[in-house]
Amino acid sequence: MPYSRLVRDAWTLTWRHRFLWVFAFFGGARGGGCSFNYQQGFSGGGPNGPRLPGGAEVEQLAREVGDWASAHLGLIVAVGLVLFLLLLALIIMSFVARGALISSTARIALGQPTTTSQGWAIGRRLGWRYVRLTILLLLIGLAMLVAISAIVLLFVGLAAISRVLAIVLAILVGLAALVGLIGLAVAFSVVIGYAERAIALDDLGARASLRRGVALVRLRTVESLALWVISLVIGIVTAIVFVAVVLVLALPLGGLGVLAYLTSGLGAETLLVALIAVLVLISVLWFLSAIAGTFTSGFWTLAYLSLTQRYPAAGDALDAP
Repeated sequence: MPYSRLVRDAWTLTWRHRFLWVFAFFGGARGGGCSFNYQQGFSGGGPNGPRLPGGAEVEQLAREVGDWASAHLGLIVAVGLVLFLLLLALIIMSFVARGALISSTARIALGQPTTTSQGWAIGRRLGWRYVRLTILLLLIGLAMLVAISAIVLLFVGLAAISRVLAIVLAILVGLAALVGLIGLAVAFSVVIGYAERAIALDDLGARASLRRGVALVRLRTVESLALWVISLVIGIVTAIVFVAVVLVLALPLGGLGVLAYLTSGLGAETLLVALIAVLVLISVLWFLSAIAGTFTSGFWTLAYLSLTQRYPAAGDALDAP
């Protein structure tokens, strides 16, 4: 397996064919994600310095928000309905974009011409298969949860007979199960990645794609583990970049929020500035996640093509400017 070439070609493909970002932007790329939680506080050094809002000020704001919500209940319901429909549309788009991204990436890697409209057309044809694959994975997860619950109940019943024996067996079985679950989780994540590409590249259904993924992991275990480790490293580097971007944006955006609070207090202007700052941060991270998702998805797509002996040996399709 040409691991370094897969990484290099995946990035070359991502950067040269930026229309693929559109598919990833709508959720076509799956993989690891990053979440960030920040808490910022300001304490004043004197009576005229910045202060955290006091309890009375917060209570006053809460009353104002409550009064406004009561007076505009219909508007809130309408906005909630619109947001729900928007979320539903994004979920549907993610299933369509998944096939579009994988198929378009593979076509480019194999030297076949493709466009955004062609990608969407393929994605619409394959979208329902990804829905069925998701349902199948949820059922498998539910079956595993039931099995774990049965084991727990078994130990609860054993504890009623002998508490010491139940504790000892629980520790031994728990450690073995933990190691097994970690290995199973790694293998299952790779299987899912292969299955998603089997749908788009081999025109298989949900169950057949899962069987293809399991068979490929069994036949190419070492290569699959190496690909997962490389993907993990890519995820860690991506997370570091995301944290750096958040820290860089937090300085000017946080400064605007503090300035608005010092100028207007905890009022509508400050809340508006805070809302705009959050939207800017989310937009930037969403844009970066589209690039990172395209790169990661491209890496796994090229890996799948290489494992199934379809990727050009010399990478001619990506060497051309």
